[in-house]
Order: sequence, then structure tokens, then C-alpha cells
Amino acid sequence: MNIEQLRQLDVTAVCCLLGLELDPNDTKQFKTDGFRIAVDGLKWFDHEAERGECGLG
Repeated sequence: MNIEQLRQLDVTAVCCLLGLELDPNDTKQFKTDGFRIAVDGLKWFDHEAERGECGLG
């Protein structure tokens, strides 16, 4: 898989495959120990690192 193919992946699906747990209070956020990421389609934001990107980049 090349970088262009990786950017087309749905971030929510990737989070689920990685075993991250969906926040029951906010269905656009995944949480684990010391990690919280908000996902909206191909866009994501890591709240701990204060950084986000878009998969279409």
C-alpha cells in the first residue's frame, strides 16, 4: 500500500481495527489510556498532541 492509498482509508474504521474504544458520550471520539482522538470521516484530531490532519492531504 502506498501513501495515497493510506490517505483514502476511513479513520474511524482504522481506529476500530486498532482496538480503540468509541467514547459512549461522543460518537466521534475514541479514547484509550492517555490518548483521545476525534474523527470526522477522513479528518482526525489528536487532542493530546494538539494535532490533526485530513486523509485527503
